[in-house]
Amino acid sequence: MKPVLFLLFACTLVAGYCLDSDNGLNYDYYGYAQGNQTTLNDSCLDAQVLNEAYCAASAPAYYQEYCRQGCIQGECVTRAPVQASPFIDEDYLAKSLADDPVGEIAVFIVAVVLLIGVLAFYSDRG
Repeated sequence: MKPVLFLLFACTLVAGYCLDSDNGLNYDYYGYAQGNQTTLNDSCLDAQVLNEAYCAASAPAYYQEYCRQGCIQGECVTRAPVQASPFIDEDYLAKSLADDPVGEIAVFIVAVVLLIGVLAFYSDRG
């Protein structure tokens, strides 16, 4: 058990963490990104430009998005019908990889190493 806890602790320190309250680049919802002792909030830079807070790998960052119908209180104004799942942004992965491909790969590697450690721990018990 101790090796698994150590592995989990080490991976957390290496990878860090980042929480995005609106699950990525969602321009129609106000949210925040929090990690590495930093919190960034969605905000309007002006009447047309949204400063969207999101997680780039394990750190909060801003992405600027032009809002065609205006920006109010950290959200783009929309008149389009509500999507079936408002938290899906097909371009999020492409944008996050373009912003920080090394960080995304590092998070994936840490997750795989953690999974291998857990599997090794439970296979030794049986």
